[in-house]
Amino acid sequence: MHLVLHLGPHKTGTTYIQRILWRNRETLTGAGWLYPDFGRPGNSAGHHDLAKRPSGQPNKAAISELRALLGTSDQVILTSEQFSRWSPDALVTLADGLGARQVSIVYYLRDPFDRFDSYWRERIKHAEHSSLPEVFAANFADPHRSPLLNPLASLRRYARLDDRFTTRIICYDPIMQAKQDICAPLWHGVLGIEDAYDVEFKRPNRSFSIEISEFLRTLLSVVDRRLGVRDPRALNNLMSRADLPPWRFGLCDEGREAEALMTTHMQPKIREQVLNRHCQFYRHLRQVLGQEFGHAIWGGVKPAEAFAGGQKSLTYYDSWDLLSEPVIRDRIELLAERVEIAARGAGNGEHALA
Repeated sequence: MHLVLHLGPHKTGTTYIQRILWRNRETLTGAGWLYPDFGRPGNSAGHHDLAKRPSGQPNKAAISELRALLGTSDQVILTSEQFSRWSPDALVTLADGLGARQVSIVYYLRDPFDRFDSYWRERIKHAEHSSLPEVFAANFADPHRSPLLNPLASLRRYARLDDRFTTRIICYDPIMQAKQDICAPLWHGVLGIEDAYDVEFKRPNRSFSIEISEFLRTLLSVVDRRLGVRDPRALNNLMSRADLPPWRFGLCDEGREAEALMTTHMQPKIREQVLNRHCQFYRHLRQVLGQEFGHAIWGGVKPAEAFAGGQKSLTYYDSWDLLSEPVIRDRIELLAERVEIAARGAGNGEHALA
């Protein structure tokens, strides 16, 4: 059996790709590829339940159940960003459990600075409220050791796998610059399907604007300060009880109002961190990509063309500045009080955080 394992990583168009594959599963079946329903949580298109590791190890029972469901299928696609966190031993366990004789790992390679910015904003949507300077310091102190900035550690892990495994690297930035569909290399190149697929014209999981992101982050920090809740999952539950789920805050009336207030009152106080891609870190990435992984890059993209060029501007706001502006502070305090009331209405503190 040939297993194609698309594992992201995060912020490389994964949600869109998963929805394309799920939406076109009948076309996939007609081309000889099975996209299993098993392992998908709720309305999600990715196999995130299968990729979860509650005990830190692959769920062998779930893998065995999937294998039984696959029957005689000899070409299978699995996709989840969570697979990117699996160790080589865990990936071998998955391949063995499914009886895969060939495993194609599909890794989308995105410009590290762009991915860093997008990932930080994404974590805010999951109720984390570390500031950009805090996350910057944790990763840029030594970018070579940062899993978020340096893809080489992951690619080298996959290179150590046995001969059943091959890695296909798809460069995200050249595709986006050419205004092509991000799923096309996987569909046509890796899966080898000539037929076109039905696309989604609305891209899912777009990043919030910096104004919405920073308003939400500051709101989360105020709720944390008021209720003593820093755990992102508990914070997300509290916000959702108040009809302010972080993941869709930018789509609700409160988020749109916050964006308007931030644009009107805070833009003069926006801060900027400029990063130069003409640096030793990028030279090292391109060099190693060419030496160790040039053969694995799809579409003949040269390592020198894999990433964006020039400078990257990271913009952010300081929470102190937001809370020093009366209009912004009053709005944040009003929403924080709403969350506090919702928490009290849910019962005692323990039940409110469940």
